[in-house]
Amino acid sequence: MSILALDIGDKRVGAALSQGRLARPIGWFERGRGVAERQIVELVAKEKVTQVIVGIPLNADNTLGPQARKCVRFARRLQRRVTAAFIFVDEFSSTCEASALEGIAQGGEKGVLDARSASILLQSFLDGKTVPIGEHVLNQEVDQSI
Repeated sequence: MSILALDIGDKRVGAALSQGRLARPIGWFERGRGVAERQIVELVAKEKVTQVIVGIPLNADNTLGPQARKCVRFARRLQRRVTAAFIFVDEFSSTCEASALEGIAQGGEKGVLDARSASILLQSFLDGKTVPIGEHVLNQEVDQSI
């Protein structure tokens, strides 16, 4: 059983994988023309992923802002293409924590930061420190046609 975590951004999707109790960053996928989606679908099949943890940047009042809506739309497209269960979690501060851990300054390797962020999301999930986001939150003003 493998669990995959995704940190979805406008340009890249960071990824981390776990086959037990430890998360490890495995890289990132460049977005554009559906390439990242295809690569993630292939990864899910290759690694026999049973769960996909998706970080969503919720607003402080637990609503979806523009970036969160984009993340949900991307994840929903993936969800239609794989059999793994999707669990959405608040990605609160994972990027900041990843940046501090990696010592990545502005202009550094962003893909490494994205993968580390996904790893932090996944480890928090594995440690029971995250609570899944309810569907009532995810469905706030998300245009499913995109």
